[in-house]
This record gives sequence, C-alpha cells and structure tokens, in this order.
Amino acid sequence: MKRRKSWMIAKRILSLPLVFLIALSSLLLIADSEHWSSSRVSFDQFNILSVAVSQDGSFVAVAYGDNRYYQRFVDVYASNLSLVYRLQLNSFSDVSPIFLDNSTLVVTEFVKNAEVPYSYVHLVDIIRKIHLQSPRVPGTDLSGVRKAVVAGSTLYILTGKYLVGFTLDLSRRTYLKPFVNTGLQVLPLGDSVVVLSVETLCHICLMQNEKVITLLTPRGENSYTICHALSLVRLPTGNLGIVYDNSTVEEITLSGAGIKPLRKLKLPLPLQGVSEPSYRLLYSLALNGLEVRLSVYSFADRALRELQIPLPYSKGDQIGLRVYDDGTYLAWDNDIVVLGNLSGITGIIDAGFAVRDAHYTNGKLYVVGGKNLEIFQRAPASNNYTLTFEVVPEQGGSIGNLTVIVNGATVGSFAGRFNLTLPSGFYNVTITAPGYVAVTVPVNLTSNARYTVVLQRVKYPLIVYASSTTGGQPEIIVYRGNASLARGIGYLEVLLPEGNYTVVVSYGNFTQTRAVSLRGRTEIRIMVNSTYTQQGLDAPGPNTPLEGNSSITAVVYGEETCPDCRQTRELLSRAVDRLVFKDISNQTFLAEYNYLYQLALREFPRVVPLTLVFKGERLLAVVVGPQDEASWIKILSLNPANATLIVTYQGEWVYRTINSTEVYRIALQGALSPSPTPTTKASELLPTILALAAADSINPCTFMVFAALVMAVLGISGRRKAVSASVAFISAVYVCYLLLGLGLIRFMSLFSWLKYFVAVVTVAAGAYAVVQSTFTWQEGCRDGYAGQKAYFSNIRRYFDLISHKLNSASHLFLTRAQKGSVAAAFLAGAAVSFTLLPCSSGPYIVATYMLAGESPAVALLLLLLYNLVFVLPLIAIAAGTIIGGRLLLMVDAVTVHLNALRRWTELVLGLLLISLGIYLVLFR
Repeated sequence: MKRRKSWMIAKRILSLPLVFLIALSSLLLIADSEHWSSSRVSFDQFNILSVAVSQDGSFVAVAYGDNRYYQRFVDVYASNLSLVYRLQLNSFSDVSPIFLDNSTLVVTEFVKNAEVPYSYVHLVDIIRKIHLQSPRVPGTDLSGVRKAVVAGSTLYILTGKYLVGFTLDLSRRTYLKPFVNTGLQVLPLGDSVVVLSVETLCHICLMQNEKVITLLTPRGENSYTICHALSLVRLPTGNLGIVYDNSTVEEITLSGAGIKPLRKLKLPLPLQGVSEPSYRLLYSLALNGLEVRLSVYSFADRALRELQIPLPYSKGDQIGLRVYDDGTYLAWDNDIVVLGNLSGITGIIDAGFAVRDAHYTNGKLYVVGGKNLEIFQRAPASNNYTLTFEVVPEQGGSIGNLTVIVNGATVGSFAGRFNLTLPSGFYNVTITAPGYVAVTVPVNLTSNARYTVVLQRVKYPLIVYASSTTGGQPEIIVYRGNASLARGIGYLEVLLPEGNYTVVVSYGNFTQTRAVSLRGRTEIRIMVNSTYTQQGLDAPGPNTPLEGNSSITAVVYGEETCPDCRQTRELLSRAVDRLVFKDISNQTFLAEYNYLYQLALREFPRVVPLTLVFKGERLLAVVVGPQDEASWIKILSLNPANATLIVTYQGEWVYRTINSTEVYRIALQGALSPSPTPTTKASELLPTILALAAADSINPCTFMVFAALVMAVLGISGRRKAVSASVAFISAVYVCYLLLGLGLIRFMSLFSWLKYFVAVVTVAAGAYAVVQSTFTWQEGCRDGYAGQKAYFSNIRRYFDLISHKLNSASHLFLTRAQKGSVAAAFLAGAAVSFTLLPCSSGPYIVATYMLAGESPAVALLLLLLYNLVFVLPLIAIAAGTIIGGRLLLMVDAVTVHLNALRRWTELVLGLLLISLGIYLVLFR
C-alpha cells in the first residue's frame, strides 16, 4: 500500500504539465474586444502563491502549491506560455520569486516545519539552465522578497524582515541585517547599497514617521535616523531624495561622512508611494466616495497628473495598484483591471476572475488570480468613430468658451455641443470652462457615441459666526436675490458659487444684514445688539446676566506628559483671554477634576484633557478630550444662556443645566466645598519625618571621617580654619540633600503610579537592612565577626566598584580640606553626600514621597526640617571637636557606641522601612 501511494504521488507530479490548461484564443472582452487577445495558464488543484515577471517580459515565474501535501514549485514560462524551467522546493515552505535581470531568477524559500526554521536562496540562470543554491540560513525568515539588487560583487535581497547579502555564486553569506519593524527599500549606488527601514515599534515614533537610512559600503556600515520621512526617490540629477510627510522632497548626497542636504522641492500634495523598479515617480491613491483617483508626480517635468480610474469600487474593497517608472500604471478591483499612463487610460480588462496581482511590461498585461495566470496583448485597430458631447451648466441654459483636452492634448475650443472624430480606443476627454469645475470623461470608443456632460460651478466656503449681546444664538439665512440658499443657528458653513450674496442675521425683533462678495473662502462674524429675549435654550433666562463683553477663560485639567493636553493648551492660548492649566498629578487638582467629572459627566469614563470654558463667571462649555482648531472656533463662538454645552469624548454635543457658580468657585477659586479631599496635616507628618531623618542621620562612617577632618584642620591650621571647614562641609551636605529632595518631590508629584515603585524600593531597602543586621562587615568602619558571608561581600565589592570614582574624588577633596581649604571642604561634603547616597536613600525616598502630596509650603518646611535633623550629628561632632573638653569626650563616646550598635540600628531601620512600604500601599 505504501508503494502504491508513493507511485500515485509521483504520477501526480509527473503529470502536472497535463493538468495545466493552456488556452491560446482570442477572447471578446467588454466593448473593445477586437483590441485584446489573451492566453491563460490554469493550475487545476494548486494555488498560485506569487508571480514575478522579467523586466523585458521574456519570462514569467509562477510559485504555486497545494493544500493537501503542501508541495511547492516554481515554474518559468516564456512569453508564449511554454514551460522552460521547473524548480521543485521543500514542502511546507513559503516561496517568493523575483527577477534580478531579464534572465536571472531569484527565489527565496523559508522552510518552517523544521525544529529550527531556516531559509534558502536559489539563483536560476534560465537561458543556461543553471541552478545555484545558498547555504542554509538558520532561524531566518526570508519569505516575501521585495527586491534583489547587485552591488559590486554582492547580491542583496530585501524582505520585510531581513536584508541578506551573498556572493554572486551563493557560496557564502556576506551580510545579514534583521529589521526591528520592516524593510522598505534598497537602492544600489555603485558598489554600495542604501536601505530604508523602520527600526522602532514605539507608536509615537511611528506616528512621527521615524525611518532609518543605512549605507552599506565595502568599507563598513553607517546608519542615520530621520523623522517625518516617507520614502526614498531617485531624482533626475542622479542623487537621492528623501520624501517627507510635509509634502517636501530633500535632495541629498550620502557618504560615510553622513547625509548632506542639497536643496528642497515642495510637492503639490502628500505623496507616499514610489514607482518600481527604480523609485523615480511618486504617487498616491485617494477615494472620494466611490470615486478612485490616482495622483502621480514626475520629477523630470515637475508636473502632477491627477487621473480618475473607472473601477467598480464598493466600500470595503481592497484596490490593487502598481506604478512603473515610465508612468504606466495598473489598478484592479475584483475582476476589473485598468491599464493607463500619464496621459490617461489605455485599457480596461474584465479578467473573469478575482484579480490578486497584475504586472505590465513590453506591451503585455499579466493578470494573476487564485488559480489562473492570464496574459493580455493588444491587437491593432484602425476604425474611426464620431464622439459627440453636449455640455450644459448645472443651473440650466447654455455654456460657451469650452476647452477640450483629449489624452492630455488640447484639441480646441467649443461652445455647447461639439463632435470629435477619433480612432477606436480608450480616451480621457477633459472639458473645462472659466468658473466651472473641470470634468474628465473616460471613453471606450468602439462605435459612434454621444455623451451629455453637466458642468458644476466652482464653489467656495462661506462661514458665518453669529451671536447676540444677550448671549443667545441668532438665526442665519443666506440669500441670492430673493432666493434663500442656506439657514443655520449661531453658525453656518455652506459651499456657494462665486457671486454676490446677502447674509441676514435675526434674533427676536432685531435683524442685521450684510452684503458679501464671494470670490474665495470667506469668514464673517456678526453681532446682533438686542434687548429682546426669547425663553428657551438659545436665550438667557430672566436671572441670566448680560455678559456680551465678558472675557473668555479656559481651565484645562490634564497632565504635562499628555500630548493631547499640550495641544489643547497651545490652541486655547491663542483663542481665549485667560488660560489656566491644572496638572492632575497634583492631589488638589486631581480632587477638583474628579469632582467636576462627577458633576458634569457622571456616566462617562475619565479622559484628559478636561476643558472648562467660562464667559465671565458663567460656564459655557465642558469639553472632553482634544479638539481641532475649527471645533474650538465653533465652541468659543457659541453662547448658550440657560444651559452648558457638553462635548463628549465620542464627539457628541449635548446641553445640560449645571451650576456655573459652583464650578467657577472650584475651578478658578480652589473652593472644593461639596466634597473636599482630606489632606494630611503637617502635625501628622511631623513625627514620621523626624523619625526617618533621625534614622537616616546615624552613619558612623561619616561621623569618623568628619571628625578626622575637623581634628586635622584644627591641628594644622588652627581653630578659625576648623570652624570654616566644618561650616563648609556641613553646608555642602545640607544643600546637596535639600536639592535632591526638591527634585524627588517634583518628580514624584508627576506620576501617581510611583507610589508602588517607592513602596517596593522601601520594602527592598528594609529587607536588605534586616539581612545586613544579621551579618557584620569585616571592612570599612564596621566591626565584624569572622565567617562573613561571601555573597554579601560580593555585593559590597560590586557597589565599591561603581562608586570608586566618587570615593577617589572624596579622598582628594578631604586631603586638600585638611590643609584648611574651605572650597575643598565644601566639595568634600558634596562628594561624601553622593557617595553615601545609595546607603541612605531609603528613608529619604519615603520622606520625599510623603511630602509630594502636600502643598509646596508644607513640603518645603518639612524638607528643611528633615535635612536639619540629618546634619545635627555633624554639627555636634564639629562643636565637640573644636570646643574640646567634656563635650569632645561625650561625642566620641556616642560615636563609638553607635558604631558598636550599628547592627541593631540597621535592624530597627529595616523594620521601619518595611512597615512604611506596607503603609504606603495600603493606607496612603
């Protein structure tokens, strides 16, 4: 049975050419059937994976496989669809073919069913029937090849994940570059190549279009990161151009010394796509409703062509597009393929199957389906037909002075109705007239035809902002003659043809009229002076003050690190009279934010920025999230009287009744009376801060170093110098710790999640201190027992290595300070502060976190007190050493006792830190 099954599989493979149905017959395709002939290859029970066509169209390579045995093949056909070469590859592999030149095929093969997936590269000389295979490249996915180029003696292959280089005989791999995100382009420059790739996964960097340009030369590799870049393009000068997302192209030269900019060119609109194979044109595809438009820019004549593509597009369709360096393009949707160039459409093909890919070269169109490859070729035609156009304006009547352009060439000026005599074929007929929008009609001329074209007037936006002195929203009506054209309340935006109009704004019994001559985009603002009020949403109630002249104030609740918050601040800073920004990392502002959200937006999730707009003391609007400039203009121009406008994060505009006085007092006077957030009193924090400072201040190492310094200065330079050096040393310690504390308080106030980080660090520091208390160091200032654990000794040596430079600096400054140098004493104090920082940072981090939630005045006062307690032992040592006598004996005795009890002080400090860490998480 096994032998019979193997024979059946072999027979299936050997009979594969017989399975293909090659039909060389002329097909009648849509209306111009006599101009196209086609040939088809059908793959019966196989699926086409990908297709590649040589540059001159001599050969086409088809990668295909089945879904049962997962066999993989690449067949190469001549232009007449005769099979000239077959390459059988590993089963369960991803296969991608691409032509290196007219007769050399590159095939990448990714074998993914192995324990360690691997890839091969195949090089096939089709004419000489020579097949070369690269060594195995383990753990590398080379599927989805995008381009293959030769630079010098190296073959480079670009995929979405890697750039790989081989010798030309594939005997050795010379280069492998993995991309963090994706590879985009590769361009040969002599014996070098330039690669454009995306090397980031950061969504902010991706939004900024961050790219990396890599230059590979025989001498090495250089990479350059640029932002706002879309693609690379070859310019007519031979240099490269960087296409930016601000519609500019920068011409550059590239070398190992870097990127040298030469000049910049402004594009008429953003264009991201680049033509193939050499990246010489830029293009973009736009969808306007069901209309498909292609824009192509040529650097040779610096001209932009905008073309309408007649595809049967429906919403959700995936349109395929391929643009070549000579301006030829292919676009496909479902079973329709449109072929064109910069002059217009040259062919519309109904393939009869769902099109997955298409290629065009040397007059032949290759259309790829799931199981079919069909080649279309144009046949000559010579019949002439009459094309009749009748052109009318949208408002009726007649129109003259028409300019008619056929396939990019002007054929003359006409009026109303005209005839054109043309050979059969595809034409783009463009009709223009002064003051009207140009219309392009694609024509497939196969017989006499008649078209009626309606020209629409060029229209410009007229924008009207209307308000009243009583705060209501007036009615706006736009007239042309006696005919009313548009109506709005408070705000109106309408597109109108060029001409003269009358804008009438009415509020109650008061009306204001303005004549407008519309010649382009026009904005006007009209204020109605009124005393009559109508009851309702658009008019103030009887108790509403008249605030027509009150200033506009905006209060923004957000975060300094929020991009939308920064954008809102920038927009409103130019639009309102007063702007207040409140960072909700401040506990007081956070409490205000939560209360106001509960008051106005109870059913919505919390979002920043939250913006309150006041006119005087009246709340006009509550806006959730960012808005563009046009939206802010609309919001600020409205003036609802008895209600407040609510703009939700989903973009909904609703009106609600909110107590403006209460919101004003909370947002601008800081009076959170409804539900004030409890704050910690300074008296409650004081014992904890003093305890932390006292624990932090006990450091016998510092005591002995400082005492030795003071005694040395006293003996060498006298009592006066000893006092000066002591003051300088203690001042340096105090100032350095104070500045560090201020920085920590500011940093911790910005990020509420730091509570958990501080708690973890505090518990870890406490646990370390507790463990330390069970072992004593045999070095430094600590008394030790024999049998010290090697593990902790290794940790200590690690920290000693890190702080070696600081210790060296401290020793240098201390040596100079002993000679009486006040500056050296100050620098020694600063160096000692940061040298001891890792050992004493635990209590200080806890203290600064607790102070971060307090008012600036309370935080500063307690921080000053903390640092005073921290340096009190140093003051006592200085006084005892300088004054001498009984005080010196007392200080020395205390220092010796503290050093002896260091084990127990570390245990107490460790337990205190662990307790504080738990307290921070559970209760603070």
